[in-house]
Amino acid sequence: MYGFDILIDANCKPWIVEINASPSLSTTSKVDLDLKTELINDVYKIVMPDDWNEDSSKTGANTCTAT
Repeated sequence: MYGFDILIDANCKPWIVEINASPSLSTTSKVDLDLKTELINDVYKIVMPDDWNEDSSKTGANTCTAT
């Protein structure tokens, strides 16, 4: 997961200011907490989709049994 800092000018053109390889996940408000919680959930869904455990040929994370 990378953190992109983007500015949008008066013509709605996006400009990349910087890209952070290790973005901060600390929160300063309820909205910030909600946004970053959903972001982390979305990253997990991409990395390990719901059907991950259905394929027994995969190794690694799917060897864990959740209760």
